Amino acid sequence: MTTALSVFNARVDIKLEGVSEGEYPSDSRDEQIEAALERYSKDRPKESAVKDLSGDGGKYYEINATIFTGWVEGFSRIILLEYPAPTIASDDPPTPLEDEDWIDDYRDATKRYLYLPNHTPGSSETMRITYTLPYVFANEGSETTDTPEQDFDAICHLAAGLCCQALAVKYGQSIEPTIGVDVINYAQKSDFYARRAKELIALYEEHLGIEEGVAAAGVIAELDVETTYLFHGRKTR
Repeated sequence: MTTALSVFNARVDIKLEGVSEGEYPSDSRDEQIEAALERYSKDRPKESAVKDLSGDGGKYYEINATIFTGWVEGFSRIILLEYPAPTIASDDPPTPLEDEDWIDDYRDATKRYLYLPNHTPGSSETMRITYTLPYVFANEGSETTDTPEQDFDAICHLAAGLCCQALAVKYGQSIEPTIGVDVINYAQKSDFYARRAKELIALYEEHLGIEEGVAAAGVIAELDVETTYLFHGRKTR
């Protein structure tokens, strides 16, 4: 499913019903949608990138974005290595190597390598390598991404939750108001958005089957908006 950023934004706006443009501008919402997509990529990365790599008689093969299209250092990883790569037209069976047969993060001073401790593919042999990629918004000016349709609403829940986290912090940082009633108002709003953020992010985690209380990779820490923070600001924490 290819979905435009504007479509994500419209759905997030629905989940943020009652939040005005002045209270939280659309540019900031876009940033939180992108942050949600980044976390989603870590929780459920794209696993459709495949590279057929010819052997050279050695055990080390460089890994970079030129060789492995779209590879993102610090994110991407190899999840399957087939050697020799099956010939589909000949109905060859898949030949996945065991985990102990390959390491995808061996490094020297400047480069990252795939290391094969038990194999040395020849120049006439091919390895079929499947690796992960993040979901991103591509096409400048008309940003789209190809996230699965069944996860669209969950990603919007997460993005709306991140917006609510930001709003909770915004009101929690409003210190030294001139009128006492403002203090109560800011505290109430901060508490409301913190609770709403927790609810929305829980819906995302439930959809993805993330166990409650177990942080997934890249998870943004849950807000802890305390009374002292509301009235005295960050220095007291």
